[in-house]
Amino acid sequence: MNHTARLAIVLGLACTEAATAEAHVVRRPAFRPYQAGAAVRRSAVKGPEVNASQDPRSVFSETFVAVNPADPAVIVAGSNHIQFSAPMAGFVSRDRGASFSRLDPPQRLGGALYAETTDPSIAFDRHGNAYCSFLMAQNAVGLYRPVVAVMPAGQTAWLGPFAVSSAVADDDKSMMTVDASPTSPFAGRVYVAWDRNAADGSQTVYLGRSDGGQTWLQPARVDDATSSGSAIYAAPACGPNGEVYVVWNDYAAANAGSILIDRSLDGGVTFGGDISVTDLRVNLQPNPADSRSIYAIPAQPHRGIAACPSVGVDITSGPRRGWVYVCYCDCSPGKAHDDVDIFVRRSVDSGVTWSAPVRVNDDLGATSQFWPWMSVDPVDGSLNVVFYDCRDDSGNKKANVYYARSRNGGVTFEPNVKVTAIPSDQSTGSADPSGNDYGDYLGVSAWGGQICAAWTDSRDGYNQAFAETLVQSAAAPTGLAQTACKVTVPSGAALSSRGIILSALLDGPAQNLVAEWEVKPAATAFNGAGTTLSPAVAYSGEPAPVSLSLTGLSSGGYRWRVRGVRADGLGAPGDWSAPGGNPDFTIGGPPITTLDVARAARLAAGGVAASALDALRLDVSAADGRKECDGAVSLVDAVRLARSLAGLDTIP
Repeated sequence: MNHTARLAIVLGLACTEAATAEAHVVRRPAFRPYQAGAAVRRSAVKGPEVNASQDPRSVFSETFVAVNPADPAVIVAGSNHIQFSAPMAGFVSRDRGASFSRLDPPQRLGGALYAETTDPSIAFDRHGNAYCSFLMAQNAVGLYRPVVAVMPAGQTAWLGPFAVSSAVADDDKSMMTVDASPTSPFAGRVYVAWDRNAADGSQTVYLGRSDGGQTWLQPARVDDATSSGSAIYAAPACGPNGEVYVVWNDYAAANAGSILIDRSLDGGVTFGGDISVTDLRVNLQPNPADSRSIYAIPAQPHRGIAACPSVGVDITSGPRRGWVYVCYCDCSPGKAHDDVDIFVRRSVDSGVTWSAPVRVNDDLGATSQFWPWMSVDPVDGSLNVVFYDCRDDSGNKKANVYYARSRNGGVTFEPNVKVTAIPSDQSTGSADPSGNDYGDYLGVSAWGGQICAAWTDSRDGYNQAFAETLVQSAAAPTGLAQTACKVTVPSGAALSSRGIILSALLDGPAQNLVAEWEVKPAATAFNGAGTTLSPAVAYSGEPAPVSLSLTGLSSGGYRWRVRGVRADGLGAPGDWSAPGGNPDFTIGGPPITTLDVARAARLAAGGVAASALDALRLDVSAADGRKECDGAVSLVDAVRLARSLAGLDTIP
């Protein structure tokens, strides 16, 4: 946010706050845990839309949000609080966004009161320590500087704030991240990126670094010394091996606008050369097409919009580990000024080269989509994007919040989900008399398929800070298969009962997934009753194999199906494997002779004197996909086999 408005940030807290600090509590129904056999629901389960600010006398905008990876039930939201000398306010939920309470962090730095605060950004480390960066100035005409407040895990008050830079300059638009990769040599390091306004009007990018958020080292210059000096909207992200990426919007008139990125391999100490991600048509000042030097659209007429790039990296152990993504908004060549869309580009070589843009919004009209933000899920590697969207208003003025997800590295996006039930309208300026409209950004945070969005909402009059949590369910299983029914002869034991092994692949998104199996006789319909749950399997971005062994079945035909559920009990179960296309198998078939059993036993034990028939009986697969289990072995057969294994009898 620029420095013309008198602002105070609304911050959040990751821990239990003191009861005396609670200004209000907003209560909504929480998510209900999943129970085996529950009815199938849609894959993304939406929680309630909650007005976290609940202050109709004040104006809020520029929201941010973070989910605590050490306890995902804890969600922190933040927003600018547009009220002169307003205290720093905080929104925290401990029930996944069903309710929020408020706590005010300190406004004093070095003993002096800083009445002007703006541009919140929030992050957690893997241990549940919370960090919030923002800008502070002593008065409306003072110089802004980035600071960070720290909430150690398990404590009930903010510490700080702590100055990120010793220089007292005119800094703007600070964004933060924490290195959350367990394989990083800099795991837990806190980074803040911002642009610095020089006396000559130029803007350059800096990055501060800290181990713990309280003591900050000398910031590093990120953009090249030969850069245009027209940098804003700097945002950082960390890779799986400690890489630090910073992306920003270069709005120099000479190149009509672009998104640049740079990378550090030494924990933010030094950076390489700037790399272009894309050029832009949604440009900042100077803009010859707009006398006010802003890119105005009907839904954001007073403040205008920008590309607002965000960056994320896949830190999972999956096949896209290390891929870098940049999300932004832009107007494609040949489209009208107000037909702005959301795009994602990806880099598979650590930011050196970039893919063609992939459009995120799936509407068919020519309305505006703007202010996107992206979160790459550290558990399943999915891309999660939220943005304001005017597709539901023919006048292109009222905006809802939409959400989109990609699970294949940004190659395609799933159908967009409308987050808000009621649109907001900033076109008249009544929602924020200061003229800030929606502000400069909104927020999203993903962890293990739990996605929390936070946005500016004017449904109740003045802009308020809203939040909502969505929980993604497991996808329909794939790779359905079953082993051949076979004779199993454990070492030193008599012949076991006949059986079959069912198998499938579970697909996220969740940190741990459980397979729910339903096996029924062929004449019995599936009803979700009498199901079996397998042990949880870890999911890290690729389908996880699961299996179920069945023994002691009666003769006859059987059908089976399987679905995935989240081990944490949230959201809804995934879809069952497709009805009508489920595998089936039959217990029965020709009787097994003593000779068959003996030869099968020799083959199972690694013997070479076994016939082709033995191998067939160990792994039989009919052309139509049906598989027959061998019939029961008589007691006499079992005794003879046992005696043979003990060397007491000779079986031909």
